[in-house]
Amino acid sequence: MNNKLQKYKIGDIIQHKEDETFKRKIICIFDNFYDETGYSTEIYYQTIIIENNNIPPPTPIKESSIDEYYKILSS
Repeated sequence: MNNKLQKYKIGDIIQHKEDETFKRKIICIFDNFYDETGYSTEIYYQTIIIENNNIPPPTPIKESSIDEYYKILSS
């Protein structure tokens, strides 16, 4: 991992701002990620949905998307 500063850490629980029943847990952090636009310099967080037995599989989310759509519940 490079020296990028992350706002969130592994184990953080985030909750969707508009649907408070939808929660995710951060399980991994990537500072090098290839997304739909090519190589991304933004930090991505691998997350799982809580209370859903990890179905669907873990999902990567950009840090800016977490900032916009989620709030942190616990670290």
